Amino acid sequence: MVALMITIHLLSIFRDEIGDAEAVRKTLHVVMGTITLSFPWLFADPMPVLVLTVISSIFIMLLKVSNLKQWSSVICAKGRNSIGEICFPLAVGLTFILSGGNKVLYVVPILLLTFADAASALIGKRFGRMKYSTGDGTKTLEGSLAFSAVAFLYTFPICCLSGLGMAESLTIASILSLLAMMFEGVAWSGLDNLFVPLGAFLVLKTHIGLPESMLILRLGLLLLLSLIVLVSRRNTTLNGSGIIASALFCYLSYTIGGITWAVMPVILYLSYRFLLPARFRDLQNAHSVYGVGSVGSAAVVWLLIANLNHSESFIVPYALTFAAHAAIISTAHLRFTNFNRVKLLALLYAILKAWCLICIPLILIKPSAHILVLTIFLAPFCIGIPTFLFYVSNAHRGASFNLPSRWWKQASFVALGSAIGLVILHAI
Repeated sequence: MVALMITIHLLSIFRDEIGDAEAVRKTLHVVMGTITLSFPWLFADPMPVLVLTVISSIFIMLLKVSNLKQWSSVICAKGRNSIGEICFPLAVGLTFILSGGNKVLYVVPILLLTFADAASALIGKRFGRMKYSTGDGTKTLEGSLAFSAVAFLYTFPICCLSGLGMAESLTIASILSLLAMMFEGVAWSGLDNLFVPLGAFLVLKTHIGLPESMLILRLGLLLLLSLIVLVSRRNTTLNGSGIIASALFCYLSYTIGGITWAVMPVILYLSYRFLLPARFRDLQNAHSVYGVGSVGSAAVVWLLIANLNHSESFIVPYALTFAAHAAIISTAHLRFTNFNRVKLLALLYAILKAWCLICIPLILIKPSAHILVLTIFLAPFCIGIPTFLFYVSNAHRGASFNLPSRWWKQASFVALGSAIGLVILHAI
């Protein structure tokens, strides 16, 4: 804490000399991150780190709301609604606790948080020309590539020194550098300070120890998803962070559930533009990471539950979430007035399209009498209930299609429909 205060004081003076507040903030970022890298060698018990995390977070929050502008400007970016300075110590504490004394699982994520993030910000600001939209502004492709390069340069030698073979180290470093870049790309309001280290920890935790052939397969899939992102960026209503978030979710679904669980999000991603009415298909950068979060929220719950219970039966409510979202995407433009014949037929047609889009592939993937009965007799109701609820609640004519409230509402109704499906599934 004393080091933090002295560093902030010195940098507040330095800021007045050079006039570049962003460079000073990133210098503080690097200094404090470098100090925290020593924690595995200083502390065997997580309690001191936990105490430091809590004290630092409280101190920074107080500084953030204080009138000490000379000091607070070193930590807080002027004009930005960011909680990144609070996320930084929280990320350090959580990563230290989760790593359980494993130095590689702690050091690599903190190195990425400290140096890759700083390189991304500074390179992006100085050389960034190719911009993409995010949830709260823009980022640059040059900054993201700098982040990936620095992440690889730190991860590869550390993996080699930890006892992994050359091929495993090279593959894991490549996967981590791409995924960490994606975590940074989808973050908003400074949450990259939390997403990057925790995401890097999860990648290392789940990939170290895998056979070389499996690692190569996963790297190939990740490169394919990255290629799809680049090719489809001009043919989607999603903005830059939304496309990256979609690729992240598809990779997550594959790594946790396998290829069968990745099919349905890929189908929805590739087809959702054509589910929209024709007059909305030319929209650009209309939907952000919030929309992707809405679509994936209930699905990721079923994915994790299935993984924990080692049960493939949860693929039914998992598939129902994507089918229900597909139907809502087709009818989200409708404003509720009454159930006239035209609108009722539009809703039923959307449900039928969604059923064909998601449930037919599910039958082909899991060809059993049980799945066939469930998808024919159960699925239409579990798709229809959230679709009708969304339509009925969509009465305000002045409401935007892209407000956070819309995505919360859509996610809640879809979660209800898939939960009904799960209850019926276990009842029969």
